[in-house]
Amino acid sequence: MSGTNSADCQKVGDKCYNAGLYEAAKKFYTIVKNNSKIASCLVRLKEYGQAIEAAKKANTPKTWKEVCMACVAAQEYKLASAAAMNIIIHPDELGGLIRHYESLGVTNEMISVLETGAGL
Repeated sequence: MSGTNSADCQKVGDKCYNAGLYEAAKKFYTIVKNNSKIASCLVRLKEYGQAIEAAKKANTPKTWKEVCMACVAAQEYKLASAAAMNIIIHPDELGGLIRHYESLGVTNEMISVLETGAGL
């Protein structure tokens, strides 16, 4: 897509995303290297392993939280734990994360995450 404007690609990606066209949105976000939005698309496409990889590149608490919560809801606890390790280092994000695990009735998984992350 030579000659395309990054802002235009972002706008088209946003329109696709808002319309639920996550595969198309992912392609536009890839062009502009918006890794947070790529991770969000991958979560909605239930491609959790790839969402973790995109979250690594984005490396923002918001992205990690979205990926983690989606993985917990999908019962992908190993992936959720990997994402959670990047959240628990931000104390202001911890309460919301704990509430999410509790709301899904998986407190043992949360305890495991906290034990694993205790050394961080």
